[in-house]
Amino acid sequence: ETASAQPQSPPMIVANPTYGPAPSDASGGVAFTPLPGTAREAEGVLPYVRRLDGAEPNVYVGAKALESVVKAAQRPKLALFSTHGFSSVSPGQHPMATCGLAFAGANAAIRGDGDGVLTGLEILASDYRGTDLVVLSACQTALGSISSGEGVASLRYAFQLAGAKNVAATLWSIPDEITAEMMKDFF
Repeated sequence: ETASAQPQSPPMIVANPTYGPAPSDASGGVAFTPLPGTAREAEGVLPYVRRLDGAEPNVYVGAKALESVVKAAQRPKLALFSTHGFSSVSPGQHPMATCGLAFAGANAAIRGDGDGVLTGLEILASDYRGTDLVVLSACQTALGSISSGEGVASLRYAFQLAGAKNVAATLWSIPDEITAEMMKDFF
């Protein structure tokens, strides 16, 4: 393994983003609702992640759980993203553009106002080379579009293409309280 593929920064934990107010119009638009269990998840896994790596993880919670933090990551040893995930099939759109994770400010971002929604396409431009494990503790992060010869184009696949060695993702939805306990057991 070359030096360029080695992790360069400590583990990172991004959880419980402040999504912002839901749209107040009657358009029926989708809004990301708070996930308070993800804050407990981050707190609960912290000692295990610390012990796994022997380094103090960078923790981003609430208003600090920004899309830009994830995009700017420089090969973290391990990354845990505890938030809302989404995946849809939309004919005519690149499959990596229709899956993503929600971060702080996501409710404004889905209306076209600023950052907060990280798509699979944006992940491809990030540097996760040498990252031992990315945990996508979010609903349906392994779902995506099936592409002949490529497999499933999903968030899991995007992080692997960005260089992550292993990615833990989900095929289903699960309540954040249960996920917090599962992640403690996982780590």
